Amino acid sequence: MSSYLVDRGRAIFWRRRIPLQFAAAFGRSHLVIGLGIGDPKLARRLSRRLNVRFDDAFESLKMESRIPTPEEQRQIIESLRQLVRDRCETAQLFSVRSTPEQWQEYLAKAPAFKLSICYSF
Repeated sequence: MSSYLVDRGRAIFWRRRIPLQFAAAFGRSHLVIGLGIGDPKLARRLSRRLNVRFDDAFESLKMESRIPTPEEQRQIIESLRQLVRDRCETAQLFSVRSTPEQWQEYLAKAPAFKLSICYSF
C-alpha cells in the first residue's frame, strides 16, 4: 500500500500532509479523501494521480510565495474530490457488466473518450 493510502478494511482513504506554510490557512494538517473503492491496485493508481494534482497545486503556491485564499483552498480540495469521482465512475463502469445505455451516457459526458474506446455488445 502506498504511504499516502490508509486501508480501513473495506474503505481506502488517501491522506496527505498539507505543507507547513499552508496548514494554518487550511486549518488542518492533512487532507483526507475517501476513494470510494476497496481495490488496492485501483487505489494505488488513483493515489498517484491525486499526488500529482496535489503537488502541482501546492508547488504553484510555493513559487508565488503566497497563502491561498479560502476560495482557492476550496478549489484545490474540490479538484481532488472531482478527480476521485471521475476515476471511480470510470472504474465502476469497467468493472461491472455495463449496459449499452450506461456506455452511451458515459461517452456523452466524455466526448474526447469516444475516439479511444472501442466496445461491442
